[in-house]
Amino acid sequence: MGVRYAFYTLVGTGHGFDTNNQAQTAAGVEASVRFAVDQLTGGTPTYGRFDVP
Repeated sequence: MGVRYAFYTLVGTGHGFDTNNQAQTAAGVEASVRFAVDQLTGGTPTYGRFDVP
């Protein structure tokens, strides 16, 4: 049995959200928050691995 997850990669960056690209940082944070809200409120979170351009 595997553990379901969502993994978001900010393309072209290192660790964390220090990307010098505010739009990309906002998109990464938004995707993470959307996943958490869906998980906590009975929504349908999207599991998998995703690249944030």
